[in-house]
Amino acid sequence: MDLYKLFDAQSICVVGASAREGSFGGTVLKNLVDYGYPGQLMGVHPKNSEAFGVPCYPSLTDIRQVPDCIALAVANHHLLGYLEEAGELGVGAAVVFGDPTVGAGRDPELEGQIAQVAKDYDMAVLGANGMGYYALPNGIVISGYPVDPQKQSGSVALITHSGTIFDSMTQNNRDVDFNYVISAGNETCLTAADYLDFVLDDPSTKAVAMYLETVRDPGLFVAALQKALEKKIPIIALKTGLSERGQLMAQAHTGALAGGAEAYAALFEKYGVRQCFTLDEMMDTVELFSMIQRLPTPNVSALMESGGERSMLVDIATNVGVELTTFNEQTNQKLASILEDGVEPDNPLDAFGSGHNVQDTYRDCLLAMDGDPKTGLLCLAVDLARDSYLSHDYVNGAMEALPHITKPFAGLVNLTAGAHDGLMAQLRANGIPVLMGTETGMKAIRHLAEFTAFASADHSFKPADHGDRTVVQLGDKPLGEYAAKQLLAGYGLPVPPEKVVSSAVEAETFAHTIGYPVVMKTAADGLLHKSEADGIRLNLKDADAVRAAYADISGRLGPKALIQPMADLSSGVEMLLGMNNDPQFGPMLVIGLGGIFVEIFKDAVTVMPPLTRDKAAEALHKLKGFPLLDGARGREKMNVDGLIDTILAFDAFVADYGRQLAEIDINPLLVTAEGCQVLDALMIPKAD
Repeated sequence: MDLYKLFDAQSICVVGASAREGSFGGTVLKNLVDYGYPGQLMGVHPKNSEAFGVPCYPSLTDIRQVPDCIALAVANHHLLGYLEEAGELGVGAAVVFGDPTVGAGRDPELEGQIAQVAKDYDMAVLGANGMGYYALPNGIVISGYPVDPQKQSGSVALITHSGTIFDSMTQNNRDVDFNYVISAGNETCLTAADYLDFVLDDPSTKAVAMYLETVRDPGLFVAALQKALEKKIPIIALKTGLSERGQLMAQAHTGALAGGAEAYAALFEKYGVRQCFTLDEMMDTVELFSMIQRLPTPNVSALMESGGERSMLVDIATNVGVELTTFNEQTNQKLASILEDGVEPDNPLDAFGSGHNVQDTYRDCLLAMDGDPKTGLLCLAVDLARDSYLSHDYVNGAMEALPHITKPFAGLVNLTAGAHDGLMAQLRANGIPVLMGTETGMKAIRHLAEFTAFASADHSFKPADHGDRTVVQLGDKPLGEYAAKQLLAGYGLPVPPEKVVSSAVEAETFAHTIGYPVVMKTAADGLLHKSEADGIRLNLKDADAVRAAYADISGRLGPKALIQPMADLSSGVEMLLGMNNDPQFGPMLVIGLGGIFVEIFKDAVTVMPPLTRDKAAEALHKLKGFPLLDGARGREKMNVDGLIDTILAFDAFVADYGRQLAEIDINPLLVTAEGCQVLDALMIPKAD
């Protein structure tokens, strides 16, 4: 759909254009007038001939010129009639403010009818239940909230499912300007994915902020994230409702481990989306990216005024993963020559000392820290207290240093409650973002450092050649251990020698062939969890034990039994390798500690396939239990390269079969110094 009809409309008609200031329709029209919309404005109202100097007409058909876009500031029962009339006239776009799902005029069928009209007439409809949009590069502000007529166009686009956030973020007191602000509403026609795709093509967009309640068009959303990746435009996202699908019951461990939150995290990581969890974190990140898009190194050099706050900043930086610069000897010598006796050069640097020559000291320290080759971000982390003369000295020192600073430069206020608004505004007016809070500020800096690394990495992917493979339909029944492992073996996953038997004699014969001790498991059709049915016998050391075990298991669970060698679990680490087919984004891989502890420790990571070798290794290193694989405390090192080979082979299997399956559970996958072995597996078909 052509969104230029919406965001670059050359003529706009406000339907319900009241002449009464403060009314909803009047606010929509007055915003456009006060902002100086450069196109042609008109209104529709049954009684008014004009409103705020704009001509009004009794109906759309009475207007001689067909507008490009209509803004429907009318009650729900008028929406469909006006939309159909607009469609017949050839209007290309519409904004629907009303919410058909609530209130006295509630009509559960109306949203579907609006969507059908939009489809029939190829009309770009924003809403329903939206608060409008700003397209500031084109001078358009369509909003039910009052709009500052002096608002400038910026470099960050904001797309939000919340009308409140549409209003509050545009009214931020940080002087952060947006180029597009879009209230997606109920997404009756267009979705956040459509808007994201559009704003990424505008050359003024340097970053995009998104407040998401859901993703209604996963395919287009992923395609838009791919576009952002290719253009190296950062996406800053706050996704709510993450636990919803994670609460659903799952038939295999992977379903519980890879619920909604984990799937979104895997999606965001794959495409470099900076995921925030609070609005303050999001606002700090937006401000930072609005002025700084890249860092020369990930290291932060912070100049402070307090030893206590210095310790706090170090703790928080460590916790959130921000790297602090280790100054070289030359920088330390420069700082030592500036600082008072007894004040040691360090990072973060509390340069206050006895409080003499503060302005000059802070200016010179900033320049010395900026000159260190490892500094990636220079940070003035002082509180800027309102009634302290020192706050002016800090800012004046920064202003004197600014023309000579070569690295990205940011301010950070550790205690926002008492910060001087005028001094923060002065820094921002000179291109220095001011982060509001130590934790949210450090998180914003981490987002910037991580996106810098992401944007510079090679994200091209060439799948490994696994030869010609024939993919078969798996049917609608769960695949038990033997069938699942045979499929996996075809992709190179290592499985033990094993056989399904149907008699005690057959069991004894095969056990003798592979050698004792052995394991016997029920192979009853449709039984998902053998241990819960008491269908497993371990460490069977001779023929008598095999016969006794078979008699017991077959008598209760049927004649089919699986015989395999008894693995020495103490020789390695039990891992879990799984797949969960996310309802929105498809197969997600799960890698974690396995065995009986999988549900206790839940030490697992979810990644979105396909994987490169580096991505598989990166996932392993995120596990808290990775030291078990790497020879912690004198333990034998496991074959991590062999484990990565197995993960990549599983990734290839998922590429072929993932869409047919809801879940795959390989647990345990035993990893030893010699290699890997799939000891158990389960595959659950995807319901149609």
